[in-house]
Amino acid sequence: KKLEAVRLMQRAEKMVRDQIRAKWMRAGVTLTDPPSIYIDADVEIAQDVTIHANTHLRGRCAIGEDAVIGPNSIVRDSTIGARCIVTASVIEEATVEDDANMGPFSHLRAGARIGKFTHLGNFAEVKNATLGARVAIFELAYRPLPVVRDREGGRIIAAHIRKSGAGLVLSQRVK
Repeated sequence: KKLEAVRLMQRAEKMVRDQIRAKWMRAGVTLTDPPSIYIDADVEIAQDVTIHANTHLRGRCAIGEDAVIGPNSIVRDSTIGARCIVTASVIEEATVEDDANMGPFSHLRAGARIGKFTHLGNFAEVKNATLGARVAIFELAYRPLPVVRDREGGRIIAAHIRKSGAGLVLSQRVK
């Protein structure tokens, strides 16, 4: 009986997931491999978004128009702006403003905010910090500083970063 109940729940979950995917495809969202894409009921997706294979949109997410998410990405309880590209990355409780580009293998953790036209490359990680507009961090970087802004964005904390190379680690200086 237990195995029968598990199979029944699996069929019910598949039906609900199929209905959610069908709803978004009817609304103008492109799903490149629908069976491999998981979208929770609380997710909001704008028109002309493309979601690639093995992507999970979990919790309360909002995806902006013309964004491209995946393949192999996880977005949970986050906002992704219009025209963003998120490739093989994890975004958790974070905000990505319009026209930003992430990945592959970037990780935004709780409290991260990525500005417009900002690029995060391979293995970049941001937690509880803000990167302003037009910042580029290319690869293998960990970013725990609270704020980095571009020249037009005003005050800079610790250092001004326009382009950061491999192996960069920034952290607040303890006095």
